[in-house]
Amino acid sequence: MSKKKLVLTLGLGLTLFATAASAVFVGRGEYAAYYRNGELVGGESRDCDNNLSQWGEVTDDYDMGYWVCGI
Repeated sequence: MSKKKLVLTLGLGLTLFATAASAVFVGRGEYAAYYRNGELVGGESRDCDNNLSQWGEVTDDYDMGYWVCGI
């Protein structure tokens, strides 16, 4: 592998790691809404069956909430 390819691969890997590291972990029945300058830019949630859905951007400005799951 050439040095240029290696550097690009490592850079991409570090970028993905940094983004994933800043994401909020949402558990079963929880959601997070991500904001930038007061505008909604992304979200992630786990429904009551523990299925994960994600969209948009992850930011440090977020709100957490909970779904009502039957027992």
